[in-house]
Amino acid sequence: MSFVCFEMGEGIEKKEENFADKVMAQVKD
Repeated sequence: MSFVCFEMGEGIEKKEENFADKVMAQVKD
């Protein structure tokens, strides 16, 4: 159970990182 929560947490963190990268790319443009 805790392992699944850990995996979900990691997935959310990766999505947030990708979202931040997209925002930074738009700001540069």
